[in-house]
Amino acid sequence: MSENSNVLSSPDQLIDRVITDIKTQFPTVSVSDYEPLSREPIETPAILLEVVEIGKSARASGGRKAYNIELIAHCVLGSQTPNVGREICNMALFLLGLVDGNAWGLGRAVEAAGEAKAFPGVPIVGSDGCERWIVQWTQKIHIGEGWKMPDFAPSEVYLSAAPNIGEAHKQDYDRIDDHEPG
Repeated sequence: MSENSNVLSSPDQLIDRVITDIKTQFPTVSVSDYEPLSREPIETPAILLEVVEIGKSARASGGRKAYNIELIAHCVLGSQTPNVGREICNMALFLLGLVDGNAWGLGRAVEAAGEAKAFPGVPIVGSDGCERWIVQWTQKIHIGEGWKMPDFAPSEVYLSAAPNIGEAHKQDYDRIDDHEPG
């Protein structure tokens, strides 16, 4: 959190706290950010957190900027789990209980979670398969005035078309400049 406990410096603070608290309550479950483009297998049981929408909220007092963030947690169990249908539902139910009304100990910067619900997700197809339930909620957060580009942001951007991508096709890339096309 920033020096002022009434605001966050970025939504990352909320996401990090949610992941930490879920790990504490579910110590035998793998908890992390949801990476939909990852080709790595999912280690189950797992809870994968994702921000799916951010919207402007009414301005808060003290000049704080308020936003509603919609989060979902993918509860995932391997299909080989005994009673997988019941167990995935139980996992979602207990996560829903943790989420509902939780402000994650972030002071006045985060309001209690609302509109919490859980529902079945599309099973994940793979070698073993996985069952999934989704826990969804909205969190109102207050952000301070400034945001700086993280250090990892690229200073130069290059573009190429598939299949001519990767190190072997370095010569096929074109540099994208900061000027108007024309």
